[in-house]
Amino acid sequence: MQQLTLFHGLGVGLLVGLSRKGFIGAITGEKTAAKRLGGSIGGALAAAMQGAQVLRVHDVKDSLAALAVFNASLDPASTSI
Repeated sequence: MQQLTLFHGLGVGLLVGLSRKGFIGAITGEKTAAKRLGGSIGGALAAAMQGAQVLRVHDVKDSLAALAVFNASLDPASTSI
């Protein structure tokens, strides 16, 4: 995750799919995959910050809301993702 920007040098779109993954559980201590929403959203935001063009998520509505707030906090004139 810390080096996602290196993939931009390949000249192709970057898809990141980390929703509910085990490493999120290892970081948060949550053993149940279905209860890793907060960590999944945090990871999606980190990937978006690094320029991921596509995010594969399980919780679409919550992830879109988080991305909208995140983007608006960077550019208050922005209302779209």
